[in-house]
Amino acid sequence: MVVAYHERTKHHFHRYAASPGYMDWATQPDPFRRYQGADLVRLPLAKPGRPLPYWQLCLVLLDGISDRAIAGLFGLSRGDDYGTAEREEPELLALVTPGVPSTSPRLLSGLTAGSIGAQWCGEANTLSPEHSADWPVIDEVAEATRRSAGVPITEDFFGFPTYEELFGVPVRQGLLTAGKAILGRRSAVAMDGVTAISNEAFFRTLARLMPTRDGRSMPWDAIAWRPRIHLGLFVHRVEGVPRGLYALARDPDKLAALKEVMRREFRWQRLPSCPPGLPLYLLQEGDCRALAATVS
Repeated sequence: MVVAYHERTKHHFHRYAASPGYMDWATQPDPFRRYQGADLVRLPLAKPGRPLPYWQLCLVLLDGISDRAIAGLFGLSRGDDYGTAEREEPELLALVTPGVPSTSPRLLSGLTAGSIGAQWCGEANTLSPEHSADWPVIDEVAEATRRSAGVPITEDFFGFPTYEELFGVPVRQGLLTAGKAILGRRSAVAMDGVTAISNEAFFRTLARLMPTRDGRSMPWDAIAWRPRIHLGLFVHRVEGVPRGLYALARDPDKLAALKEVMRREFRWQRLPSCPPGLPLYLLQEGDCRALAATVS
């Protein structure tokens, strides 16, 4: 079902994905879900140059809890609170604490809204004033992917790099704060096709995609299972890094399997300037800009 959904909704080489055929700029959805009648609590804004207090929190993903239990815990199964508004789909439950949590996910498996005395109030707002297209396949795939309760996944990260192996010199230099990175982001449409980035910035960006065996890589320290997705990269303008096709094997134990299913002529060459813990491999050197434009 999920694979069929992906095939049905993606772009193809000879056609675009199904759509209304135009950009509906006049219909701007509300980006925030609110409940009329419920209190709205505003988070504090930090003074310029000072970190936000709620950025110093720890987060742990609680696995093994069913979607039905999450919906009941947060009132997402209360039909009267939604009316004609768009429904929400429970996907995960995360525990946010000021320090490293000691609560076991198993202790929350029987938690319900009634057991903590929750009181619901408010009616959900409508996010989009108009729905110009009907997408029944979304509801179908949502139903097919709802999870039942199960045993939490626990996998070891023994073969993964340490934080120092990923962010050693020179990669550690010039780190941005989260606030500066988020507030200073820019749209990709502003790229000029000429400006390059340093290899330090490039390696640092990729290192942020890697879990570490010492549990110091945010947000992967909140996830109990190894990466299931690896990256293929078209590198065009990085100082000191040859142009070409690269692979980032995010689980070192899957490197052999990746080599087995990919082209035999790929080089799988490490870069001398790459941090020792970053599993980045050059597969094929060359100008891949036309190929990248085609597959993207």
